[in-house]
Amino acid sequence: MAKEANINEIVQTLQEAQQNKELLEALTTSLERYVAGQKSGLAELKNLVNQARSGQLKIKKRGGYRGRRKKEDTAANDQVQ
Repeated sequence: MAKEANINEIVQTLQEAQQNKELLEALTTSLERYVAGQKSGLAELKNLVNQARSGQLKIKKRGGYRGRRKKEDTAANDQVQ
């Protein structure tokens, strides 16, 4: 006589398989997004390297407010004057 299948165990196994499938899909989607981001970053770096080699890289000069001087520097300047 064949062993009767326990329907509850079968249902539970199917539910776990479905959850694993959904988890796998989520992981692959996340990895695909990560790889796409890495590829775009790599393309930008390659572009910068090519511009630097060809001499077409534009150098940005710093501008704007750079903060206060340190207190030690201002105190030394006050004593000199």
